[in-house]
Amino acid sequence: MARKIKVSASALNIRLHPHPPGRYAEWLELIFVRRVIAQVHGDRYGMISMLDRSELEDGVLIGIITTFVKFDDGGVWFNSENLSEATDAQVSLVSIPQNLYPNSATFYFYFDLELHKLYFRSYSRGKVFTANSGQKFFSSLARSRSYGKIRRGADNNRSGQSLS
Repeated sequence: MARKIKVSASALNIRLHPHPPGRYAEWLELIFVRRVIAQVHGDRYGMISMLDRSELEDGVLIGIITTFVKFDDGGVWFNSENLSEATDAQVSLVSIPQNLYPNSATFYFYFDLELHKLYFRSYSRGKVFTANSGQKFFSSLARSRSYGKIRRGADNNRSGQSLS
């Protein structure tokens, strides 16, 4: 029997103001090159991990948003064996390189630069990247590079209703 797969997608109407020609491509390129990390929800963060410019002349950027868990370096650790907070000695044994993040998931996107519509996969191997998460993520990216606010006009193909 064939295995069932789940396909789910959402879209955001991204508007940066002002938006002269080339603004959206320049914005995403800068975020990608600088490897900007932005919050998605709770302890889940994300970044644009791939940007394909091969269709830029046609007004399209294709890429991947990768989300992951980012630890709070100053957070309190819990020892499930002792049912208590971990001691400083126990925590000192933990060594996670700064560039490694657990529980990653990838979400492909297609950005129509003329229509300012960013279509993205919202389900990947049990992880979700909702229209609300996408709006928060891209708004944070816009603020991080002084591009102003993203005015939200989110669409979810499942419901067909605007989330504005």
